Amino acid sequence: MRPSLTARGKRFSSAAAGLAWAPACLRGRLSDPGGRLWATKGSDHMTESTPVEQPAPTVCPVLLYRDAKAAVSTLTEAFGFTADAVYEDEDGQVLHAELSYGNGTVMLGSQGGEGAFAEAMREDGTTAVFVTVPDADAHHDRAKAHGVEIIAPPTDQDYGSRDYIARDPEGNVWSFGTYAVQQGG
Repeated sequence: MRPSLTARGKRFSSAAAGLAWAPACLRGRLSDPGGRLWATKGSDHMTESTPVEQPAPTVCPVLLYRDAKAAVSTLTEAFGFTADAVYEDEDGQVLHAELSYGNGTVMLGSQGGEGAFAEAMREDGTTAVFVTVPDADAHHDRAKAHGVEIIAPPTDQDYGSRDYIARDPEGNVWSFGTYAVQQGG
């Protein structure tokens, strides 16, 4: 049986033969309670529905916690996020995690790490933003040409991304790189 779907705040339940009636303005794309999109075909009595592949998120908040393991637990158990990836060191400290909810993703980790990003975050707080870009070098050059403070130049990372770190005029830390978040583990 297909899940019930929600569109524009209205819930539509499914039947074995297809979706219940939906007005023409809602045909095409509906979302289920998990935020997944469904494409629908048919007349006012829709007869087919299939999941719609969504592109990976390109903007992700990054949160640092004193106890990142507890944060992962709270976000998944209490708030309903899905832990798509959790990387821990040999002592069990969360180095990096990616949690999704609907079509959004949040990255998180433990405070006090090493490297340019950790240094920038020690000075400026516990929240940053990661943005996926197709070409980190070109993006860096554009930002630098506009006078943006560059914290770390484009660097190849051991996990396959090439990224750089910048600070906006208000002191917020931004990372731009080629890493593409993969939802669903």
